[in-house]
Amino acid sequence: HDDQQGGGGGGGGGGGYVSSHNQGAHAGNLHREVAKSLFLDFFGVPADDERRKRTTDGVYTSYEWGPLGQRVQLIILDTRYARSEFKTTGDSSSPHAPLDEDDEYSRMLSENQWSWLTATLDRPADVRLIVSSVQVIADGHSFECWRMVPRERNRLYALLKRRSQESRILLLSGDRLVGGFYEHDSTGLKEITSSSFTHSLPYGALPPCSERDSWADDYDWEQCDEKDPRRIGGFVHENNFGWIEIDWDKGTVNVSLRMANTYPAHTHGSKKRVRGVKNAGSVLMERTYDIPKSWVRK
Repeated sequence: HDDQQGGGGGGGGGGGYVSSHNQGAHAGNLHREVAKSLFLDFFGVPADDERRKRTTDGVYTSYEWGPLGQRVQLIILDTRYARSEFKTTGDSSSPHAPLDEDDEYSRMLSENQWSWLTATLDRPADVRLIVSSVQVIADGHSFECWRMVPRERNRLYALLKRRSQESRILLLSGDRLVGGFYEHDSTGLKEITSSSFTHSLPYGALPPCSERDSWADDYDWEQCDEKDPRRIGGFVHENNFGWIEIDWDKGTVNVSLRMANTYPAHTHGSKKRVRGVKNAGSVLMERTYDIPKSWVRK
């Protein structure tokens, strides 16, 4: 949208990232360098930015704010540019299957991006926000996600687990048309998926409830939302955005999914209303996470 143009440039206020169709194809786009250039132009990225200097690699980048003890690091991955083709099933409702775990050629990130990510994580930070366009922890679906490249996901888990004792790491993702919170037990990693700002899937849109007129007020998420042992609670089906608040005095990070617009709101293919009447900005779901105390300012 025009009102987002220039939002990823210069002084570190934030940045865009490459999502599902920004490369022009799900993987292996022959024109990805053109797509990359258009992406950087749209977000007003300066000519001397490191992303413009890279050849045959993606638009990953990072930002940092605050002194040590109150330092936030934002890491934006590029999960599109170098990604392997996913294994396809021929079933549109479950389009992909995981690649073999011992497939040494499968990848989500380029080797250069892995080296960059390792070096970036070596810099001290108290809160690390790691953006992936597709879900990392989710295990309950067969659409695009890190589960489809298990070798790469395990590599990411191992890399992040080593840093999770010294900083609060939160994975931020989208591309699902529903929002939700996820946790990975063995690594302690947390993921928040915010999706979609404009076209969320309505209540009752997913199997096994897609064939009945499931209104929001009597919606049973345990029956109607996809089963996923990693997800905490149900989905957020209203149009939503993510909101992060850090309380350095308490040593906590609060993450909430909030209403993107006031009811009535458009939802993707919806004939079903949202749950109740809420104003834009209303909290739909939230969780609070501790920052490791060794890093919290005394």
